[in-house]
Amino acid sequence: MFTGLRKGDVLALKKSAIREGRIWRRTNKTGQELSLPIHPDLAQLLKQSPQHIAITIAATTNATPWTESGFNSSFIKAMGALKRAGKIGDGLTFHGLRHTVGTLLIEAGFDIDTVRRWLGQKTLAMAIHYSETADTPQRMREVIEKLDPLGSKSRT
Repeated sequence: MFTGLRKGDVLALKKSAIREGRIWRRTNKTGQELSLPIHPDLAQLLKQSPQHIAITIAATTNATPWTESGFNSSFIKAMGALKRAGKIGDGLTFHGLRHTVGTLLIEAGFDIDTVRRWLGQKTLAMAIHYSETADTPQRMREVIEKLDPLGSKSRT
């Protein structure tokens, strides 16, 4: 979730993609080149994760890269356990986490082009799609503070 990468990109991400405090990746779907700074929380999780000899960051307990079907099976089981524990609600999907990142970026005040670039989208339309559920009341309050349709506020 820290990166907003698609599942296929995460599963293919090699250890060598992490360097200089960033994750470097050319996305499979759009071919966009990404250089994402590693969030401090993600850095801590990576540091604490079990060491393995697989070439990829994500690996099975046998230290082999995940297949998509094997990952899907484990992901579904893990989500079921989290749901039973009351830690997540219905409908959480890996791809849904990508939408969540787009939403969180908009809610944090980033513009749609930044969302596009972070998610590796080619078009603004797709970035809008990934962030359309953002709750933006603070930004709308800022609009009212700055909006001057009658020109009565002093101009700089």
